[in-house]
Amino acid sequence: MMEFKEIFKRYPEHPNLFENFSLSLGAGEWLNLVGPPGSGKSTLLRMMSGLEKPTSGTLTFHGQDLYRLRASARSRLRQRMGLIFPDPVFLEGHSLLDNVALPLEIQGLPQAECLTRAQNALQRVGLGNQSSLRARQLSQNARQRLMVARAISGYPVLLLVDDFYHGWPQEQRQSLENLLGSFHQGGVTVVVASLPGGNLLSPKARTLTLSTPAPHRIEIDT
Repeated sequence: MMEFKEIFKRYPEHPNLFENFSLSLGAGEWLNLVGPPGSGKSTLLRMMSGLEKPTSGTLTFHGQDLYRLRASARSRLRQRMGLIFPDPVFLEGHSLLDNVALPLEIQGLPQAECLTRAQNALQRVGLGNQSSLRARQLSQNARQRLMVARAISGYPVLLLVDDFYHGWPQEQRQSLENLLGSFHQGGVTVVVASLPGGNLLSPKARTLTLSTPAPHRIEIDT
């Protein structure tokens, strides 16, 4: 599904964040990314999503070189991904239903289908009875669940999950694990970034450990 070949990624403050990095991600796989802050977890997810161009190297998604595509084509590919990142941006004055349905409408889906998908997604994250609320009325935890609903409403083939669920109550963590697990069982590829020492949502999955300084990495299959 996705392959990194000899990826280099440099920033002025991190000149060797990724150095000759290669990784193959199979369709239907679950991959854990584990590492401390600054090890490159979020950068790796952003490169996977087509939002962060590598300094050099090749990243292919379903055989297409992501960063040789036009921005419009890359955006269309991104519609096949569900991005669950910290600090989501919402239409604060709009309802939860609108916030989930509008991205689907932009993709050209019929309005009735968009509303049905949006309501179902909100139901799956425990916000089904609050769909008429405005996004600005939500707690931080509920905003994060709204982000999950928006990500799954598009029926993605790839879910990219940054470590936003730190501090969630155990019951909600378990619900999130079950939700992601149901998509994974349906053939969706899932990549989850976590801090060291935390409870992995899928501890039996393949784990890539990112360390600092970043070029020194160990991949562990469990």
